[in-house]
Amino acid sequence: GRVTHVRVEAAVPNLDPRASGVMIDRPAPVLDFEVATKDMAGVSVQHVALVSMGNPHAIQFIEGSPRDYPLERIGPQMEHHPVFTHRTNYEVIRVLDRANIEMRVWERGVGETQACGSGACAVMVAARAKGMADDDVQVHLPGGTLRIQWGGEGPVILTGPAAFVFEAEWTK
Repeated sequence: GRVTHVRVEAAVPNLDPRASGVMIDRPAPVLDFEVATKDMAGVSVQHVALVSMGNPHAIQFIEGSPRDYPLERIGPQMEHHPVFTHRTNYEVIRVLDRANIEMRVWERGVGETQACGSGACAVMVAARAKGMADDDVQVHLPGGTLRIQWGGEGPVILTGPAAFVFEAEWTK
């Protein structure tokens, strides 16, 4: 048989801002951290939640659809902002209800991607920490939907589709 879904025990989330490379002296969790960005469109302030899944994530909750958010403009500024000592992954999300979240992601070193497992986990943790999500959530990304489960302690569980992409043979 073919594998159609994979279940992964991801990292234990860390809500201490220093784990996300932000050297501030504030107690965890930091769910509304202000980061000012500036470009040709002017200065804007992003309000982000800081979550580390072993890698840093800055999560912005928005009212509108993530599809309409100027991620290609704000993403690089957030990734390289000096407040993030190791750069950061940047997610923009809209909580649809307690069991469904839409997201787009700007991955550090890569740019916008269709999906990000650690990002989906971080998004769920942040939404749950803000009291906006239950312990079992569907995170909808451009590349597909991931099921994220976390009860507040221990590792986050990620379940998602697996698809055959290609087959290759390595020769010398």
